[in-house]
Formats: sequence, C-alpha cells, structure tokens
Amino acid sequence: NVWYYLQNGQSKKSIATNGQTNSGAEMISKAKVGEGGQWQFVPYGNDLYRIQNKHSKMYLANFQQLNAGSKIKQTSKPAAGAVWRIEYLANGHVRFINNQSNLFITVDNMNEGSKISQSKSTNAFTTWAPIEVGK
Repeated sequence: NVWYYLQNGQSKKSIATNGQTNSGAEMISKAKVGEGGQWQFVPYGNDLYRIQNKHSKMYLANFQQLNAGSKIKQTSKPAAGAVWRIEYLANGHVRFINNQSNLFITVDNMNEGSKISQSKSTNAFTTWAPIEVGK
C-alpha cells in the first residue's frame, strides 16, 4: 500500500492523469502533482506489475499498441498491455518495460504537460525515480 510519484530522470516531471478519470485518457508529465500523480505497484506474478493510479483507480497501459511513439493511457480493465517489468538502475532509478510491447515508458519532451509514450531508446527520458509519497 505504498504510493509513489514517478519522476522522470531527465525532465524531473512526474507521470500524471491531469485529473482525468476516464479510461483511455492519455498520461502527461507535470512538475506538481496531487493524487493524480500517485502510483502503486500491484504485483502480477513472475516479477511483473500493474501500475495503479490513486485518484482514478486505473492502470497504466499501452492499449495493445506495439509501436514506439504510441501514447500511454489509463485503463479500468487492465489486460496484457497493462503489465510491466521493472528494470532497476543506479541511484534508485528504474525503467518500466511493457511486457507486451517490450518498449519503455518515456516522456516526449521536457515541457510541462508532455505526453507519456513508449520508446525503444534507453536514455534519461526512459528513466524514472519512484519517490515514496510523504517522504
């Protein structure tokens, strides 16, 4: 029951729902987030996880999109596209790899409100620091 902000290693902005509570809403990056930017790792088995939002109660998903550049959205019905592997890096950073597409969660650019998408690249834009809420 631990909640985290997922802060990007390059932009220092966090993944957020931007207040959206509908399935299919695209995720964005924001400098300041409330409950819409708090996430929990829900074990799925075999070192796999679903990533659930505190505000919307929905999960990060690729919506069966297997190509780089496709947007990460939230879903109320998590299927194969809502299952993630976590690659642990130095300094407490991680990469989230979609178990279906084998692509990384990334932020499109440094701007406030940038879309969250999938990427083949392994650069600072695909690294994330899970920061425990309240710490």
